[in-house]
Amino acid sequence: MLLLAKKIKNIFSSKILLFFAIFLFTITIFVIEIIANHRYVSKNLTKSIQTSEKKVGEMLKSSQQALMDIIADVESKPFNHRKLEQTIQRARGIRFQFNKIPWTEFSWIDSRNNIVVDSKLGVVSSNNTINLSNRDYVQKALKDPYKIQIGAVVIGSTSFKRMIPFGIATQKNGKYSGAIVLGIEIKKMTEIIKETLPKNCTILLLGVGNEFLLSSDEDLSENKLNKTQFLEKLIKLKSSGKTSSKIEFTKLNGYEVAIKLSDKYPFTFVAIYNNSSHDNNFLLKHSVKIKILILIALSIILIILTARFNKY
Repeated sequence: MLLLAKKIKNIFSSKILLFFAIFLFTITIFVIEIIANHRYVSKNLTKSIQTSEKKVGEMLKSSQQALMDIIADVESKPFNHRKLEQTIQRARGIRFQFNKIPWTEFSWIDSRNNIVVDSKLGVVSSNNTINLSNRDYVQKALKDPYKIQIGAVVIGSTSFKRMIPFGIATQKNGKYSGAIVLGIEIKKMTEIIKETLPKNCTILLLGVGNEFLLSSDEDLSENKLNKTQFLEKLIKLKSSGKTSSKIEFTKLNGYEVAIKLSDKYPFTFVAIYNNSSHDNNFLLKHSVKIKILILIALSIILIILTARFNKY
C-alpha cells in the first residue's frame, strides 16, 4: 500500500510540475510576442514619420530653390512680364521634370498683391485681376522678404486644386515690390508620401493651427476622424505639451499612434498603425496558429509522460 501511495504521489507531483512548466512556457511565449509586437509597431510608426518628414522636406527645399531662382532671375534683369512668363514656365517645367514635385502653378504678384504673370494663364490682363491680399502666406511674406512662407490649405486661384501654398517676397529700394508664389497639390503629395510608408501605417499631416492637411488612408479621412473625435483628442494631446520634436508614442481610439512636431517645418506628423493586420511579420501574422500548435505539442508530451509514469 505504501509503495502504491508513493507511486501515485510521484505521478501526481510530476503532473503538477509538468502543468506548471507548460503554463510558464505559454506565458513566456505570450510575453515574447507582446514585446515583439510592440517593437514591430513602434519601428513601423517611426519609419512612417521619418520617411514622410524627409519626403515633405525634399518638396519644400525644391520649392524654395525654384522660387529663389526665379527671384534671382527677375532681379538681375529689367522687369518685363513676357520674360518673367518664360522664366516661370521654364523653372516650373525643368524642376518638375527632374524632381517630380506635384506643383500646381507658379504666379508672380505685384506690390498690390495682384497676379500679373502665371504659369497657366500667362500674362494676366488688368481686366482679369486676381488679388491674393487675403492669403496668410502673402501677408507673412511681405513682412519678412526673401524667406519662404507656408500658408494654410487653400483652393488655388488659377489651378482650382486643393493645395499647400508657398511664397517668397522681394524688395526694391527697401520696399515690398512683389512675390513669387506656388502651391503643392495635396492629392498628389499624399500619393507620393503613401508610396514610402510601411504596410498598415497611415500618415496624417497637420498644419501650424492644427488644421487637417492630408491623410494617406481614405478610411481615416478628416470627416471620419472627426466623427470618432480622434482629431479633437489629438489636438488636446498637443495642447497639453505631451508632444515634442521627438517622436512620442500613445494610444488614441484603440490605435497605436506616433506624433512628432517637426522642428524644421510648420507641420505635425502623425503616424497611425492599423492593428487589424500584421502582413509584414510572419510570427505576428500566424501567432494564433503558432500558439495552438505549441499547446497541442505540449499536451502530447504530457500524455506520453503520463503514460510512462503509469507503467511503473
